[in-house]
Amino acid sequence: MKMSDQEAGNFFFDAVARKKDKPASIAVIGNSPRLGQDRNGERIDAHDVIIRVNDGRTTGFEEFGGSRTDIRFVGVPLKERYWDFFRELDEPSTIITRVENEPVLKNLGYAGEPVYYPNRDVHTHAALPILSRYVETGAYPKKPPRSGIVILSFLSPFFEKGVPISLFGFEIEPRNGGEEHYYKDGRDFGRALQHWDDAHCPMEVEFAVLGRLRDKGYIRFF
Repeated sequence: MKMSDQEAGNFFFDAVARKKDKPASIAVIGNSPRLGQDRNGERIDAHDVIIRVNDGRTTGFEEFGGSRTDIRFVGVPLKERYWDFFRELDEPSTIITRVENEPVLKNLGYAGEPVYYPNRDVHTHAALPILSRYVETGAYPKKPPRSGIVILSFLSPFFEKGVPISLFGFEIEPRNGGEEHYYKDGRDFGRALQHWDDAHCPMEVEFAVLGRLRDKGYIRFF
């Protein structure tokens, strides 16, 4: 399914509502090593809607990250290192991803029905202005935030509905090294920092926004 820019702005909200009419709780699962530090699997699976980022894994990590996936937001370009994961992916989730990934998923034989949104840059750069309606974000940086902040901007209509949004496995404070992901794919966080600096706004901007959203009661960290 493809959509216009205007439709894409509301689709994430609509996709959540289709998974669960009037959800009472939403979990967004990041991929940082924080996810593997606590056995939150049952807590995660108890949420009405569970959203995972990119190639976040469940098999073998159920005790820490839960077993369900309702929506999978793929904000990255699907380079070769992702191919095996998406070729073998077998879950009843809705994939929401940039339209540039459509030929890759088709070539991989992915059997689901992803939702493709156009003009990724429009939505990534709109994330902080959208969240500024709820908390102070400061001057908008030239480079956009990462997928976690973008997802929260898509979910912001739920802020007004009082639906608690829980974040698991998110980077929330600076670090310089260690594994990049909880599933230990050999990628070093120190090297990932270079990509962060090249492609995204400073991490301190994201951490500050997340902290303010938490302090306002819109999100919770685990």
